[in-house]
Amino acid sequence: MRVLQIIDSLDAGGAERMAINFHNHLNELNEFESFLISTRKKGQLLSVIRFPDKYYFLNRTKKGLFYSLLGLNKFLEEKNIQIIHVHGTSIFFVGLLKILKRSERTRIIWHDHNGNSPNIKGLRKIILFRILRKIEKILVVSNYQKNFYEINFDSDLIQYLPNYSSVKKKYKKGREDDAFRIVLTANLRYPKNHLLALRALKILVDKKYNIHLSFIGRIRDDDYFFGLRQFIVSEELDDYVTFVGEVNNAGEHLYNFDVGILTSIYEGFPVSLIEYGIFGLPVIATDVGECRFIIGEGGIIISSNEVEELSNALEKYYLDRSLCHRHGRTFKKRVLQKFSRDIVLKKLVTFYTEVLENGATS
Repeated sequence: MRVLQIIDSLDAGGAERMAINFHNHLNELNEFESFLISTRKKGQLLSVIRFPDKYYFLNRTKKGLFYSLLGLNKFLEEKNIQIIHVHGTSIFFVGLLKILKRSERTRIIWHDHNGNSPNIKGLRKIILFRILRKIEKILVVSNYQKNFYEINFDSDLIQYLPNYSSVKKKYKKGREDDAFRIVLTANLRYPKNHLLALRALKILVDKKYNIHLSFIGRIRDDDYFFGLRQFIVSEELDDYVTFVGEVNNAGEHLYNFDVGILTSIYEGFPVSLIEYGIFGLPVIATDVGECRFIIGEGGIIISSNEVEELSNALEKYYLDRSLCHRHGRTFKKRVLQKFSRDIVLKKLVTFYTEVLENGATS
């Protein structure tokens, strides 16, 4: 089976990691040959592609849209691609192939990683729905998305597929101090709500707790980052916060922490939670997307944008380390049992097989 994973970029984000995960791991199966295309840009995750000879950069621009479509169509024909697995907003580009009736024999699966997609409106929604009526399957990462699409499309078209992580657990080294260390892994942008974490940190610092917060994720020199820096300076938190930046492998860092948090305003199925679980970290997360389902009894769920709930949850773990460790062990066991690579890949292969057996949508 010849499959193409296609995504806008290889920046360090959840959708990008999943596209690369599928590409790497499907190529390890005898019955698959997987290719990977990034359409707009390369990115930091380029280095984690394990089959670089099967990766292609389309270098798509708005002015060169037509030529990029021709290039993609030529690639599909030369490689005899049977299924295009489209990730995220690349559907607007790849969907033109269906609208223009190009590569009609190729099946298209769209993987919607955006937990806020049910709130799409206007012309963008009209165009998306027209494309979705011409493709073979929609993969979603949350029941919120699934319910939304099932209202508008045949339920057989929609399938739920959880994420998984390929991060490797590193040996836990000794620390230089005994500070209680918190990590938030998310690119610095809306809707990740890093400010909520800082506000909670301030409450705990004022109580003289030995505590430290680290942010792992891409940093842009924009108003979002400036707002965070301004809060840190005004509240005198410089000694309590570290910006790690964008990393290829969270496994090189997560061994340092006691608890992982997620403060997003909305989510789909955050890969960062799975990575926390692999390292045995208990989790505090807002009640958005699939977070409650992912965590189970391995952490604490809080309301979105509620600073007191977050500070209380962190304080609970800070004061009761046995509870912290117990929740961490519980969460690790849950992640390994429910969100492993083998479990998710088996489901994905089943979806691919169904799509090929049912034929292409006209």
